[in-house]
Order: sequence, then C-alpha cells, then structure tokens
Amino acid sequence: MVYSYLFSGIGCIYRHVRATFGLYHTGRWWLLLSVLLAGHTGQAQISLSLAETLRLGMLYNTDLQTAIQRESIATSNRHIGVPDRLPSLDLSISQNNYFNQYNSPTSYVRGVYQDNALNGGIFGSWLLYNGGRVGLSQTRLDQLAQQATLERQAVRQRVSRALVAAYYRVVVELARLTVRAEGVGLSRSRFTDFREQERLGKASTFDVLQAENLFLTDSTTYLQQEIDVQIAQSQLHTTIGWNRFEPLILTDSLVPGPQPPAFANLNGKLMSLNYDLRSQRMGLLVSDNSIRIQKTAFSPTVRLNSSLYQSFTGTKFSDSPRINGNSTNLLLTGLSVSMPLVRSRETKRSIRQSELERGLTEIALKGTERQLQVEAELLASSYQTQAKIVALSALLTTNASRSLVIARNRLQNGFSNLIEYRSVQLAYTEAKLNQLQALYALKLIEADAKQLVGNLN
Repeated sequence: MVYSYLFSGIGCIYRHVRATFGLYHTGRWWLLLSVLLAGHTGQAQISLSLAETLRLGMLYNTDLQTAIQRESIATSNRHIGVPDRLPSLDLSISQNNYFNQYNSPTSYVRGVYQDNALNGGIFGSWLLYNGGRVGLSQTRLDQLAQQATLERQAVRQRVSRALVAAYYRVVVELARLTVRAEGVGLSRSRFTDFREQERLGKASTFDVLQAENLFLTDSTTYLQQEIDVQIAQSQLHTTIGWNRFEPLILTDSLVPGPQPPAFANLNGKLMSLNYDLRSQRMGLLVSDNSIRIQKTAFSPTVRLNSSLYQSFTGTKFSDSPRINGNSTNLLLTGLSVSMPLVRSRETKRSIRQSELERGLTEIALKGTERQLQVEAELLASSYQTQAKIVALSALLTTNASRSLVIARNRLQNGFSNLIEYRSVQLAYTEAKLNQLQALYALKLIEADAKQLVGNLN
C-alpha cells in the first residue's frame, strides 16, 4: 500500500516523458526511480506486536538487567546475614622453631639452645548483646533487599514506558510514510493531467513545470520520511536491547480503545502503588535503621567465650638430650564485657550527618509525592482533552479528504488552478499527520497513567 502510489505513478510518468522528451529526460526519471527505491531491497522483516516487544525488552534491556543484578546482590546479602549472628568457632595451629643464646648473669640458662613448639587451639565466641546491632543489621539487609525489588519493578515500568513510546513512534512514522507516499501519488496524478492538457493545448509548459516541481518536492519529503522511519526503528531496537537491525512490521495500530482502568482514582492509586514512591519510602526506613545501628556504638558488648589450647614443646642443649613437654588449657566458659567510657566525637558527627541525610531523604520523598500528584491530575485532564482532539482530528481529516476531491474536480474542469489545489492537498496531508500525532499523544498519556500506578506490563 505504501509503495503502490510510487510504482504506478513513476511508471505512468516514465511513459509520458519517454514519448514526449526522448531518452535524455527518460534518464532523469530513471534516476528518480532509483533514488525512491534505493532503500527497498529485499531485506528480511520481523513481525512484532507490542506484547512481544515488551517481552523482549524484559529479556534484553540493559537497564532492567542491571536492576535485576542489583536485586540479586541484595537478596544474596540478605540470605547470608550479618557477622556475629551465630556463634563463631576458629581453629588455630602454629609451629615455631627458635635458636636462643643467653649470656645474662641473671639468667638460669646460659649458652646456645634450640626450642621447638607445636601449638593448636579451638576458640569459640558468642555475641550475647551489643545494643541490638545484630538484629538491626539483619533488618537493614532485609530492607535493602525489599528496596532493590521495588527499584527493579520501577525500572521495569520505566523500560515498558520507553518501549511503548518507541513502538508507537515506529507505527506513527510508518503511517506518515504512507501519507507521504499518497502525497507523491497525488502530485503524480496532477503532473500527468497537466502533461495531457499541454498536449491538448489547454496548459502551458510553465504549468507542467510547476506540477513536476511539486512532484519532486513530495518525492524528496517522502525520502526524508524514510530516514525518520529508520531512526525510529533503530531507536526501538536500542530500547529493546537487540543487536538485530532488520526492518520491522508492527502489528499493533494506533486505534484508540476504551479508557484504561488506571484513570479511575488515579491520584489515590499512585500513593500506594507507585514503585518509585514505595522505593523511596523504603529508603527512609533504611535511613532510620542506619541511625539506630550507629547509636549502638555507645552500648556495652557482652560475649561468651570458650577455648581449648594444646601445646607441645621441645628444648635441645648442645651437651644434653632433648627435653620434651606439653601443656593443655581448657576454658569452659568466659564472659567478657566492653563498653566505651568516652563517646567518640567522630561517632557523634557520623550520627548527626546520618540524621541530616535522613531529613534530606524525607524532603525528597515529599517532593516526589507532590510531583506525582500534580502529574496524575494533569494526566487525568489531559486524557479527556486529548480524546476530544483525536475525535476532532478524525473529523478534520474526513472533511479535508472531501475538500480534496472537490478541489481535484474543480481543477480538472478549469474552475481552479494548481496553487489552489496544492493548498487543499497540503491541508489534507497536514490533517492526516496531525491525526497521527494526536493518536500517538493519546497512547503516551495512557502509558504514563499505567506507569504511575505500576500497571504497565
């Protein structure tokens, strides 16, 4: 459909030009034909629906993959837990060899001798209390894992919004290409008419030249629109995260549907469902918990300790045989308590800084809430207004189409001129392009509303 205007138009013009101007001007039209069809080689094309686009984006988009990896890291940290959550048990083994020389008059042993020792021990420790730091630290890991999950869902919504926008941008640009191709066909028809009228003596060479210039202008606009289609398709590939760049055939259209359920109580839903808000609220809880963790530095630390120590030794003097010995130490239970007597100024400064940063987080959260509430109210009103614009643009396109038919009849019957017809044709083209833009804007408003309530899937 897109290229039918071009194929039929250029073929008709070629026959007229060859019959009238000869081979020189025929070469010019072959050049035009090669330019218009240069990008339409037999490349493989991919058929793609919006649902399939969203599915592929969830698999390949790098922003979402990054968020998934961060969530995996936070979940792993949560499962591993914090140090001192369970009793610790350590094994230590050492072997030492010494050569000693003592010449001190106060020493009972003088001269050179050798000492050898093999030491081993098992040491256990269990943290009983440190101001609740262990529990608070585990809670913090849980909160960070939940925040990473919410952030991943928020990124998923943003990626889905970008995919919807990129998908329908390609749909719009392809539809605009069809409109431009139709314009080329209309210009071709007028040129053909004036060429025939010139042959019958009803039109001048100037009129034919003007019609040819309009045809060339529309052909140039068509080629420029092809570039826009390629850019839009490339952007869609990039948003998906594909390494493939085959031309796309998109199966979903811009036909407006019923009002999405997301617009019902939009302002109220976003306060409880919006993933960005929920992530920031979880961040506020993380800040509160971090402050409590830092304050545990002023609490006593109580540990229960136990150990078993075994040592084997040997001493060898130059003039006597080796003397061997061993010792065993068993600590069944030991209790240790430590507590800072003077509060560190650095700890106080760190706590104060965290409290101020927590205030900044709360201010940012309130700002985001107000911004999203305003956006929700604007979207609700914009959707109604945009729906009216879509209806009016459809009516305008219908009227412009009827006007174009009347203008063509007037031109063919001699009641009008090419300038008047061209104005009507441009108005018709502009009406169709505006209708496409209105439909695209409506789709974006729908996507924005669904993203606000976390329902863009």
